[in-house]
Amino acid sequence: MRRTRCLLPLLFALTTLTAQDWSLRGTSPRVDFGIAGDLLASDAQGLVGFDELNGQTIVPAVPFTGAFQVLVTTTSPAPRLATLLVGGGPRAYLFGGLDLASLQLQNDLWYFHRAAASWQSMPTLAGGGPGPRQGAKAAVFASGSWLVFFGGRDANGLCSDTWAMIDVGGTALWANSPTPAGLVGRTGHTLSAAPGGTVLLFGGIATSPLGDTWTFDSSGWQLHNGPGPAAAAGCRSTYDSGREVVVLVHPNGETWEWNGFQWRLVGAVGAPAWSQPALTFDPTASTTFAVQSGTGTSTWAFAPSPAAFETTLDSVCTVASPGPPSLGALARCVPVLGQTMQMRVTGLATSSLVFGGFELHGPGNPVPVLLGCGCTFGLSGSSAAMQFVPHNGPFADWHLPIANFAALWGLAVDAQAFVLDPTAPCFVLATERAMLTIGR
Repeated sequence: MRRTRCLLPLLFALTTLTAQDWSLRGTSPRVDFGIAGDLLASDAQGLVGFDELNGQTIVPAVPFTGAFQVLVTTTSPAPRLATLLVGGGPRAYLFGGLDLASLQLQNDLWYFHRAAASWQSMPTLAGGGPGPRQGAKAAVFASGSWLVFFGGRDANGLCSDTWAMIDVGGTALWANSPTPAGLVGRTGHTLSAAPGGTVLLFGGIATSPLGDTWTFDSSGWQLHNGPGPAAAAGCRSTYDSGREVVVLVHPNGETWEWNGFQWRLVGAVGAPAWSQPALTFDPTASTTFAVQSGTGTSTWAFAPSPAAFETTLDSVCTVASPGPPSLGALARCVPVLGQTMQMRVTGLATSSLVFGGFELHGPGNPVPVLLGCGCTFGLSGSSAAMQFVPHNGPFADWHLPIANFAALWGLAVDAQAFVLDPTAPCFVLATERAMLTIGR
């Protein structure tokens, strides 16, 4: 994140590498998180899993060092096959599956009551809900208010209906939502909460493996046409609410992230050969965990890229229209090795000139100084590099190529844009200052 020729001489002295990998957190005697290893979720108190074949509830051992244990519950859903478990706000919910005693498909809904060590069956309000099925997936929608359900297989074949559920004091209220023709029924897909209160769907299998990406918001489903992971069934994804990205692990061993606009292949190392892992983000630990069973159960923790764009100085100039100018990352872009960081300066007059400034971040950076009109100069000026940013409208896009050079990893850079506007009272205006941390 910088003009390479200006900053390279200082890189080796100032760069501190940080981890970006999967690391083994711990092991325990084998416990099963569903027949396909997919039944691990989190509620407001932490992780919970379900062994559908034995009707057992799995929780972390205390203290949690990566090991899990069976929790004896007073009530529990009956053993079943291909059910779903999803964390939704303060609770974790379990839905449907094939009852192993009657061999009948189910559409029952339960929530985990951690304090009582029990599962509570949820009645349904008028209006019905999804029919009996197995292999459906669900995810939190609208910041935890609703759960969105899609897919699976019923007695007639693959399901393509979309349902949303809200928990009204332990009772389920269901609403049906239209499904576009291009979103075909499937199993083996992954569904997770995503940035902006949306839901992300990827992959699965119908007549063959699928590689389509769909997002769901208040207007329904939308197809994403950009590049992404290879077509596959059995991917796992979870929403890292701390960084506001979806983390996806692929059967081919790759780790991907979705930022709300596009996919990015993450150069994470250390991952095992994934074999139907369970994956979830634990907000109580601010960590994404992947768990898979073999002869025992291994728990892996993901240390993400340090890549970040963070506003560190909110400089709102006291000027009239079209300002004040503002600086933001376009389409949730983050600074990543080998890619171009794209920022956008908004609030510009056509007659103005825009310059992007950046410098290495360090503890010796001076206290920002006022330029006038409430605008603040937040760079030291001694080592700042400047770029002219052309524009012909109310915004200018500022591109900073980042070399694929390992020594840049973890580097912090301050960035700020300055606007020369002869029509503004103070002539020189400034945007917020941001700190960019380079990852991969």
